[in-house]
Amino acid sequence: MRLNPNCIRAVLLYVEENAKFTTRADSIKKPTNIVFHDLYNSPELKKFSEDDVYYSVLKLFEGQYISGTLQLRGNVTIMYCDIDGITLEGHDLLDNIRDNSVWNKTKESLSGVASVSLKIMSKVAGAVAAEYVKAMM
Repeated sequence: MRLNPNCIRAVLLYVEENAKFTTRADSIKKPTNIVFHDLYNSPELKKFSEDDVYYSVLKLFEGQYISGTLQLRGNVTIMYCDIDGITLEGHDLLDNIRDNSVWNKTKESLSGVASVSLKIMSKVAGAVAAEYVKAMM
């Protein structure tokens, strides 16, 4: 299975938008968790196959880009998935690929490469974003 960078980005954007805090009766803040079913059935992710969303979530947990509870059987069968937020590493990645112009230029820059890690993709996107900022000054 291959990582779908567009799906990775869409998952991170969805989690950022939908992971909220609620206040319990005892005034303690608690994350509102996102389950895989809700994530996959969201309009933002319907354009991707269930396998792409599944694999993206699995790898985002594995790379420590998102946090929550993930229970696996074996290495790849998700028994339970409860996403409560994005880690600092995940925010760094998302901040580098959030802007559509930066994202499109990043994909264009990486189009000639057969495969790229999320860390490399983030660095390239960061460099593209830095170019945009420099051009605006």
